[in-house]
Order: sequence, then structure tokens, then C-alpha cells
Amino acid sequence: KVDRLHLLNAVKANLSCVFGIYSDPEKLVETKVTPALADPLMDVDTSDGERHKFWTITDAALIEELSAMLNDKNLLIADGHHRYETARVYRDRMRAATGKMDGEQPFDYVMMYLTNMDEGLYILPTHRVIKDSMGVGLVDLEYRIKELFNMVPFDNRKNFLKALSEGQQGRIGLYVNGIHRYYLLEVMDNADRCKYMQEDLPDKLRNLDLSILHSCIIEPILGIDSTMADKRITYVSDAKEALDLVEKDEGHIAFLLNPNSIQEVMDIAEAGLKMPQKSTFFYPKIPTGLVFHSVE
Repeated sequence: KVDRLHLLNAVKANLSCVFGIYSDPEKLVETKVTPALADPLMDVDTSDGERHKFWTITDAALIEELSAMLNDKNLLIADGHHRYETARVYRDRMRAATGKMDGEQPFDYVMMYLTNMDEGLYILPTHRVIKDSMGVGLVDLEYRIKELFNMVPFDNRKNFLKALSEGQQGRIGLYVNGIHRYYLLEVMDNADRCKYMQEDLPDKLRNLDLSILHSCIIEPILGIDSTMADKRITYVSDAKEALDLVEKDEGHIAFLLNPNSIQEVMDIAEAGLKMPQKSTFFYPKIPTGLVFHSVE
């Protein structure tokens, strides 16, 4: 956040949007707004096979209708909460410096894009690849987690990934460098996770696969807490890529996760809680740099 604040002070503009999610089962944008638009200002294909269309909306009545639709809705920040929090700090500093408190200054706003959760929005998992396990191998893991998980072995990668994706909550994939076998970790129904987890961790977060993984394996066994996670963990949204990194000796251990549902994320947010860090990758995302917002 300090780095983002330095950037905002230097360029006096939002360079990247905060990603917000709203719910509109009636699909106003998809059924009424988009069909009424003329040719897009931009229409481009990207190198990864995506197509992006970009319009500007200047019709006052249409803008008012969009505003009215969103007026009483909750917005979930799916990505960019650091940008949002930094924008608030910048606003408060500028209000103090300028004495302008009317809420109508450029620094009173932050650039966002909004996506309807009821139309074409997906959550991809964020798998963990341990760059350096510090000597912890499969035997150590088996011994330390035997009271918490059943370990189901697979010799075939395709069958392993299929079993993981078809599983319910409480399934984590495991692949260790040098071991030509994959494992599905299934949380035992009677497993005592309490001794590993924070006592004050709410139930909605306690039951997340990611919370179980970090609290029961990554932190106590691999010794990786939040202060060193970015240095020792590579975050990957594609399961095959995560496994390939381990096979290529670019990582020691891969932990694969199933994605959370959008409704799970919304329920956690409505309870006033935050998802664990690096737990969701919402798709699609728009490219950075289509629009800048000056805060001067």
C-alpha cells in the first residue's frame, strides 16, 4: 500500500481499476445497454485468445438508469482492495491539504469497473507451489498430516486432476518433486484442526480449504507464515502449470485447490470478513491502461 501511495503521489492518477462485483439477475447491462451501443471505440484480440470491446457511454438517460440500478446494491471488491484503501488515504491527505471537503473533488473518487456476478463471471483457484521446502519431503508430510487427512494416491495425472475437480470442500491436491505419484488429501470428518488454527478464526473461514492448507500444513510443517509467503510460494491459477513447475525442478511441492464459489465469497463478505490472501482469481479481468483517472 505504501508503494501504491508513492505511485499515486507521483502520477496524480489512477492507472488501474478496482474490480467490483454486483448482482443484477435482470441483467440490465447485458440485455438493454450493450445492444443499444454503437460500434465500439476499441475491438482487439489479445495474444492469449481473449477479445476485448470498449465503448464510451455519453447518453445521460442511460447513465442515470445504470446509476439507479446500482444505487442500493452492495459492491464486493474482488481485486484491488489495496488500491481502494490507498485512494482513501490519498483523499484524506488531500482534504487536509486543500480544505475541500465537499466530496466533489477528483481525489474523492477512485476508478472502478463493475461486473455482474450473474453473467459470465468465474473464480479460478490459486494453487500454491513451494519454491523451497527446506528439506521437507513426502515422508515428513505423510507423518505430520496422518491424523488430519486421508491420502489417496494416483499414478495418472489426468485421473488425479479429475478426482480433485469433482471433489467437494475438504480436498487438496499434493505433488512432491521426485515422487512419481499424485495424492489427494481428504480432510477427515473427525479431524482435530483446532490445535492448528487461530482460536478466533470464524467458522466461515475455518472451513475453507485454503485456511486448512495454510494452518495445518504450510505454516506448521513448512514454516511459511504470511511474512515470507511471497518469497517462498509461487501462486498459479492453472493446475497443469503448477504441476509442471515441480516436474521442471522450479518448485519442490505443489498444493492444488478447488475454487471457491462466488456465493461463498459473497457470504463471507456480507459477514464482514475478508477472504484469505491470494485465495481468489476472478475471471475475466479487463486490461490495465484502457482508462486513466486524474485525481487533480
